[in-house]
Amino acid sequence: MLDKELSAKVHYLWNLFRSAGSSNALSSLEQITYLIALKRLEALDQPSARKRTAKNIPLPKAYPRWSEFIKLKSQQDKFEWFKNTAFPYLKNLTFFGDAFHFSMLDAVFGISKPKLLVDAVNIIDELPFGDERVDVQGEIYESLLSQLSFAGKHGQFLTPRHIIQTIVELCDPQPGERICDPSAGTAGFLVSAYERLRKAQADKGDLNQEDFVGYDFDTTIVRLGLMNMMLHGIKQPEYYRQDSLSEGLKPRQFDLVMSSPPFGGAVDRKTINKKLLTLKTQKIELLFVELSLALLKVQGRCAVIVPEGVTFGTDSPTRALREQIINDYKLEAVISLPRGCFLPYTGSKTSILLVQKGGVTDQVLLYEVTGDGFTLNEKRSPDPENNDLALVPQTFRALVRGDDTAWASTATKELALKRSLLVSKNEIKANGLSFSIGLYRKLGSATKVQETPRQIIENIHSLQEQIRLKLTDIETMIQEVTDA
Repeated sequence: MLDKELSAKVHYLWNLFRSAGSSNALSSLEQITYLIALKRLEALDQPSARKRTAKNIPLPKAYPRWSEFIKLKSQQDKFEWFKNTAFPYLKNLTFFGDAFHFSMLDAVFGISKPKLLVDAVNIIDELPFGDERVDVQGEIYESLLSQLSFAGKHGQFLTPRHIIQTIVELCDPQPGERICDPSAGTAGFLVSAYERLRKAQADKGDLNQEDFVGYDFDTTIVRLGLMNMMLHGIKQPEYYRQDSLSEGLKPRQFDLVMSSPPFGGAVDRKTINKKLLTLKTQKIELLFVELSLALLKVQGRCAVIVPEGVTFGTDSPTRALREQIINDYKLEAVISLPRGCFLPYTGSKTSILLVQKGGVTDQVLLYEVTGDGFTLNEKRSPDPENNDLALVPQTFRALVRGDDTAWASTATKELALKRSLLVSKNEIKANGLSFSIGLYRKLGSATKVQETPRQIIENIHSLQEQIRLKLTDIETMIQEVTDA
């Protein structure tokens, strides 16, 4: 967590753009990213940093230097220099690797006021965007990213960092494993996996930075993700602008796929990669799950966040996906998250699917999270008393992996077991391939279970969602009959 002084500077930087009339936070952060890139360029050209640059691509002797930039006297001189000298250089820069170079080809300089540029430069000059303080500079950029609130045309949203970290802990990436996020957004999963491995590998040699691969179809988001990776120590990230559902995706296989794909949208089936994607559907959320599975090596594993409807929807493609997972892969766990985890971006209820390729589904851990440590409303204020999400990794290790590590307390263990349930493959097949923990709790209850008000409300929302999905199925069938 950033100290008060750095937090205040980050806050002030945002306010500079807001007060200058910039209402688009995404565009503002994009412009801030260009300034950070220029500062890092000179920092990484120092002899101590050059030794740690992945491919050691040389810079020419004469290039636009941050130190020269801040020495310019007038606001207009600085504005003209950055616009006409530094920014064009950044657009063609190869020092940060091919991915950054390609992402910058259509970049646009969008700061129109010299005073805004100079004020932003003065703040960034005080922030440690060098090479020595990787943890701090990464935290600063993630603090900037946390100010974004957006939902793109395909339902993009930022996955909260604590949920990402929980998933990374569940997946337990190992040194040498190739890791991919096919809808990487601001690269949260890749950064979190890299950080975890870097800390575990301290004094054991550098990680192979080419083991962290991301794709996204939005150029602006790719630029932000690239900078996020670079500021966390991945000097030349393998992150590309690519619609990973399309035929343009190069076939590659990975040990681990982690993703929080967009959902709620549809794609044109004429453009999808039919070699990898066989489901007869246009639903993005279904296709991304199928893609995540297709990208796995044998014994590879994936964790994908999906809207709740994927776990119990009765339409043919959704059932076909669950049947594919149950029969062709090893479904290890389904973690149900509470409604509100992704506010303010979306109010949709979601689940995490944990799947392994090359195994056989036997028993599946179903876990119902009721709190993630924050209030489940728009404010998302800290609520540490309600955080059974924190118990998920150890529950998974104990019930799925057979780990016998002692629990923090008897009460903690009892709460974790209360939230979880092991269900057999045969039970799942007998109940319409549903992955919904609520269904199996009802089937297994001989006596009425006392539910909390929060659980009652959640059950009502779940029933409403099931009704909505069923109506959608009926409307689709009617439309198909009409079209015929």
